[in-house]
Amino acid sequence: MRKITTYGRIEDGTLKIAFRGKFDEAIGAMPPGRVLVTVERLYNRRSLMQNAWLHGFVIPAVRDGLIEAGYSPAECSQETVKDLLKSMFAKKELVNEKTGEILPVIQQTSAMSTIEFAQFCGEIIAWAAEFLGIEIPAPGEQTKLL
Repeated sequence: MRKITTYGRIEDGTLKIAFRGKFDEAIGAMPPGRVLVTVERLYNRRSLMQNAWLHGFVIPAVRDGLIEAGYSPAECSQETVKDLLKSMFAKKELVNEKTGEILPVIQQTSAMSTIEFAQFCGEIIAWAAEFLGIEIPAPGEQTKLL
């Protein structure tokens, strides 16, 4: 066995391991040698409501704004607009730990935490206002229908 993963929580500065007995048993079965221990804060993945808002409201609004600005409707499919927005605002870096080389990668929205997703959408809203001249209200904000 090369890798053991478990979940836990921090309480009063102490790490509480879920299923501690099984975790200790798995540790005992590993061969002696160096290991890497990482504790990472978990966040909830973006919610279905956030995803529905992105696909049902944000992407169509940006698509309409792009078409209004002169981009071809045939070239502005929902998927193309989403890919454009991810290429602009969902970049991450893949770092080669041996050489330090950095490669850009696009993060999938399904892998974003609720916080990352909110930041992603906030950047889209700001960009759309500045460059497309459109206002995209945040989820739950009232809009007027004319």
